[in-house]
Amino acid sequence: MVATCFPDILPDECILSAVARYKHRLMFFSSSKIFEICTFKAKGHFRHDLPTFLGSLAQSLPNQDLYTIDYLIDKCTLFPYYRPFLPQERQERLRQSMRANDASAILDSAGIRQRKVPVVGWLRYCPECFMSDCQRYGEPYWHRLHQIRGVEVCPEHRVFLQNSTAPLRLATTKTRLLAAEELCHEWPRIGQRIDDSDMDHQVLLRLAQDAQWLLAQTELKDGPEAIVARFRMLFIDRGMATKLHHKIQNQKILADLSHYYSPALLRLLNCELPEKAQQNWLSVVLRGSWHASDPIRFLLLIQYLEHSAESFFRLPDKYHPKPFGDGPWPCLNPVCSNHQESVIHSVTLSKGNNPPRLRGDFACHCGFVYRYSRDVSQE
Repeated sequence: MVATCFPDILPDECILSAVARYKHRLMFFSSSKIFEICTFKAKGHFRHDLPTFLGSLAQSLPNQDLYTIDYLIDKCTLFPYYRPFLPQERQERLRQSMRANDASAILDSAGIRQRKVPVVGWLRYCPECFMSDCQRYGEPYWHRLHQIRGVEVCPEHRVFLQNSTAPLRLATTKTRLLAAEELCHEWPRIGQRIDDSDMDHQVLLRLAQDAQWLLAQTELKDGPEAIVARFRMLFIDRGMATKLHHKIQNQKILADLSHYYSPALLRLLNCELPEKAQQNWLSVVLRGSWHASDPIRFLLLIQYLEHSAESFFRLPDKYHPKPFGDGPWPCLNPVCSNHQESVIHSVTLSKGNNPPRLRGDFACHCGFVYRYSRDVSQE
């Protein structure tokens, strides 16, 4: 049977929600038959974040020109959220696993098995999104963004998310799939608004905004090496990493980060930073160990460095040293018409030894060149 009455997938709807709405439309009470009826052929775990039956689903839907396998992965799963923090070969492996039905490969490729971080127990919703969805689309649905661990507020309406009574982690395909409409009579209609004067609330809002931006990016492929390179660049500018060897001063950053975020906030996000522990999530992130780091921890560090996810990922991933500060620099040629004027916009850097020095050659358009050098033996 072809899923001719499969509902239109709504903006930011997770695929679990669309399938649950389809089941609810057909009024099946034995949900174990839903996949055979739709010829989805899904077995084992039905993940809300990175499902493993999308190839079969895409072949079963009537509008295959729109609902391609790539559309389902990019628009209906959390793949865009995880992708930038994975090595590129694992990005491709994860995408391929989602086409098939290999839950084990999903866990390994995304590093979920190794992270051992708590998961949200229930599907969550924003009370104001509920009202808006009912007015706009005639029914509520489960949003992808609201199911991300560490996203505690709705960035659109600036209210805290609420737990529903629908379990988030469905054990098997035999577990009853619950559409949001089936539970909406139980939901409160008013959400707790964030307090603009509460610093923890502001951090949670920015985390939600960053996660929302990541979900909209379908071509972001940076990987942990490029991310850590940007971290080094920003820490060099803050004096928390050496310019010569780019060595990050982990202990100094750990102490500062522990004061920047409140202990209550770090506990809420499962991102505590124990002072005496040899291993903590900060050291793992700064090593580029993708398999043990949850994306929310990268986002916390990005926010600490006074960037949004968007501005951070637009930074270059290579450090360009500025030992002589920002230009332009003056011409020192006394016979030049631009003498003592800042007309030199670039500097040529070279290295000297014994002692180690950085040399800068400044060339004016008049042909005059002068050199400054700087001792870097202490860096």
